[in-house]
Order: sequence, then C-alpha cells, then structure tokens
Amino acid sequence: MTNCTQLVSEAQAKRLIRQKLGRPYCPRCRRKHYITTLLDGRYCCARCRYKFSLKVLVGFKHTKLSYLKLLKLIDCFAATTTLKTAGSILSVSYPTMRFNYDKLRQLLPKTVGKVGGDIIVDECFVGKKKTGNQRMVAGAVNRAFTQVRLQPIPDREQHTLEQFLLDHVEIPSMVSTDAHPSYYEITWYGYGHEIDNHDQGQLKRTVPIERVWALFKTLIRRAYHHIWKESIEKYLVEFVARFNHRETVSNPLNLLAYLLLPCSKSLT
Repeated sequence: MTNCTQLVSEAQAKRLIRQKLGRPYCPRCRRKHYITTLLDGRYCCARCRYKFSLKVLVGFKHTKLSYLKLLKLIDCFAATTTLKTAGSILSVSYPTMRFNYDKLRQLLPKTVGKVGGDIIVDECFVGKKKTGNQRMVAGAVNRAFTQVRLQPIPDREQHTLEQFLLDHVEIPSMVSTDAHPSYYEITWYGYGHEIDNHDQGQLKRTVPIERVWALFKTLIRRAYHHIWKESIEKYLVEFVARFNHRETVSNPLNLLAYLLLPCSKSLT
C-alpha cells in the first residue's frame, strides 16, 4: 500500500499534493514570486492575473474528480490496475476511467533522442490478424535493458526498417537483428551488424527485444485486455514511459511529483 491509497479525506489529499508541490508556481507564466492564495483555496498570479487550483498544477484542469479520487487515479495507473477495477475504486464509469487514463498518458515523461551502443532491433505483430485488428511494431532496446524505442510500421520492407533505425538508433552502433533480408544493408549507413538466425535456433543476441515484446503484451493483456489497432500509438507511449522512466511511473508518489513539475503539462 502507498500513501495515496491510505488517504481517506480531501484535506489529507490536498496536504499531500502541497507537500509534493512545494512552492506553488503559475502554470501560465511559470513564475513563483507573485502567487497569492485566495479565500476559496485557489491561487492567483499577481503578475499575469491567472487563477488556478491544485488540479491545474497536477494537469487535470477541468476534471470533476475530487482531490482524493485524483490521487487514487494516479495510484491505480502506476500499479497498472485494470480499467474496470480502477473504476470501482474511484466509483466512476468505465468511459470516465478510460478518459482519465488517456489524460495521464499525455502527461507521462517523454522519451527524446536516439539510443546507442549495443542495440537489439526486431519487429512484432500486435493483435489478431483474423479479426483485422493487427499492426506491426518495430522496436529497439539497448543491451543494458534500460532504454527502448517503439514505433508502428506499415511493413518489413528494407526502406521502412532502415528508416526506423535512422530515426531511433545512433550511428555508429552495433545492431543485432534476426536474419530478415531487410537488415542486410544497414552496414552501409555505418552500423555494425550481428545476426541471429531464428530458423536455426540462434536466439542468444536477440533475447532482450523478445523480453520487450513479452512485457508489452503482458501490459495490454493485464491492464486493458484488448486494444484497437488505431489507438496502439498511445499504448506504445505508455509502455515506453514505464520502461524508460520506471522509477517515476511505477511509484505513485514519484509520478505525482513529476506531474507537478512545470515542464510536464500545458494549459491547452
């Protein structure tokens, strides 16, 4: 149990948010030196005259959730609680729970830049082909298993996979792949290249990316049960954030502290 789930009142929830926030700042002009507290508990920036509440600072500007339910939402998301179970905990409908999970995904830490060093690259089919709900995803993970990059791709053609590498993997890097012919010319770009031929039982070099696919499908199965191929991008964003920023996203108090940072949200 975390401190978020142990809260029982609105006053305790607000106290925890203020504790993690520290000195309040204006979400519009990002200033801290002109903030005053209004009689209704909200804040006002004397510089730009913007009035805001703690919910705005968390990133939920127009939410109808109470502060207590907002913290329980963060706790459920960090623990990958299913939408149905989380809806029961918060006493909200399934569509409302899905909307709030989508909102949290937009506020998660972003992964920028390329991954370099000893990299494993592969592709994976997500969904069922027989129902027409399947998409292909390309992935790259470093050997240390600390950084991953995922992206939906339309096919396994040479130009598609080479473009994925150029977008997400630094040159020079040692790239380990399976024996698909589309990877044969990547040394031309300056990459090192090692091959595991899966048809011959060679799996030693590419095991880490297989672990990535297993973790991603486990997340989908346990938390969401089923997703549509049109919305796979947002689930990839969530998985990448959970993988690359695991100490932040998996701990509800750390996630709350991140959400309160000025860089984690905008007013749009």
